[in-house]
Amino acid sequence: MLVPIKIAQATTGAVTNFVPVPLGLNLQSITLVGNITLAANGTNHLTINVLAADGATALASRTTNSGASGTTLTAGTVEGLAVTNFDASGLAANEAYKITTAIGGTLANATEFVLMFEFAAARSV
Repeated sequence: MLVPIKIAQATTGAVTNFVPVPLGLNLQSITLVGNITLAANGTNHLTINVLAADGATALASRTTNSGASGTTLTAGTVEGLAVTNFDASGLAANEAYKITTAIGGTLANATEFVLMFEFAAARSV
């Protein structure tokens, strides 16, 4: 099952979104694609965090902060995010992932991007 989440981010500030699911699912992968190119920059940058259902356990992140090993996010280029803590990545029915985005400094333009979550059905024992 694929679940796309479109996120709009202004040139400054932070945004919180949630990915709810109505049934138990196990995360397989997360991909990202943006609509504008965001150059790696130590002052003006975007950071995206995907957190488990507890709202605190990090599952994946992406930054364009060159001071934190961030790299350029190229418009229209699909990239896979490295998922960590797979043991915390499963979702029970009616749980949700938390997605946070934050801007350091000020971006030249507002941006939109899509996170695509790939899930497999959770198996009951």
